[in-house]
Amino acid sequence: MTKIESCSYTIHSAGMYRISDDLSCEGHGIIIKASNVRLNGGHHRISGTTGTGISVKGPRTDVVINNVLVQGFDTGIRVEGASDVLVMNATVEDSGLDGIDVLGSVDVTLRNVTASGNGLNGLALFDSSGVLVRTGGGYDLNGADGIFVDEDSYDNVIHAVFARGNGNDGIEVDGDDNLLQANAAEENGAIGIRLAAGATDNVLLANFALDNEKYDMADFNLPACRNTWKSARFETDNEGDGRKSGCIQ
Repeated sequence: MTKIESCSYTIHSAGMYRISDDLSCEGHGIIIKASNVRLNGGHHRISGTTGTGISVKGPRTDVVINNVLVQGFDTGIRVEGASDVLVMNATVEDSGLDGIDVLGSVDVTLRNVTASGNGLNGLALFDSSGVLVRTGGGYDLNGADGIFVDEDSYDNVIHAVFARGNGNDGIEVDGDDNLLQANAAEENGAIGIRLAAGATDNVLLANFALDNEKYDMADFNLPACRNTWKSARFETDNEGDGRKSGCIQ
């Protein structure tokens, strides 16, 4: 196993890597430019003020990042043009922009990941598919959305995560054919869970939203029911009928 003891460290070869101590960086933290990489943070902190804390630069595949706290930086973790990437047991906080960006990537899994207090979105998906955001994650107190899915992202799953106290929406989906299941969105500055105009064929099952500033849940593709909502728990929606009837149920 290769020890990482300094910032601006670039991984060029497959293998197992471990951060050996806390790192305080002036630029980028760690850049992964190889496939078949296992990066273990050793529960250490990587902190900075600019650049990206940990980035996966595609086209790369089969990368695992775990057990790390990324703090500061412009962006905490960025996965770009990659596939088969797993990020788990990670915390990203206090980024100037997004906490985590997934761009032009497929088959990315975030498990037990927390993104909190970032300047823009906790997690943002751009032109990505097959992304699984799952159990145990918290996307709280970010300046914009807890989780944002852009119009070019599809076939993604957001399952059993929390989005609380974000400046805008808890979860915003602009793309098609995504699944949101068993998520909780509370006390966000605008909408708990939002489907933007043009976002269709999404399925929302057993989600919970309460005490959000504008609406708990909103679908801006009404009155046509172009998305499937089932077993939602909420008080307010943009149909104005709560849980009684309509598309959002």
